[in-house]
Amino acid sequence: MQREVKTYLEHILDACRAIERFTAEKNLEEFFHDDLVSSAVIWKFEIIGETMRRVVEHDLSIENSLPDARQIIRFRNRLIHGYDVIDFEIVWAVIKRDIPRLRQEIETLLNV
Repeated sequence: MQREVKTYLEHILDACRAIERFTAEKNLEEFFHDDLVSSAVIWKFEIIGETMRRVVEHDLSIENSLPDARQIIRFRNRLIHGYDVIDFEIVWAVIKRDIPRLRQEIETLLNV
């Protein structure tokens, strides 16, 4: 694995772990009403999506190990360009369902 790709994957892993930390003691209602936490989580999703775009750009074969890579990039684009219509129930579902899986996939790739 290229050093640059490894660094990008580490950035994604850090962002996943941060999202999990930020939301560990929250439920959807608390998340929705806590502007500080929801803003931080949205920022981490933006980092994940942009970094995933760079990973795929550098190594197309990574999509075999990260089958949701394109969907992650699209999710980031929706958050950035549709900032005024973010559906926090969808964001919450991604936090609870997809972030743990993505973290595990990245940890496997990095042998963490």
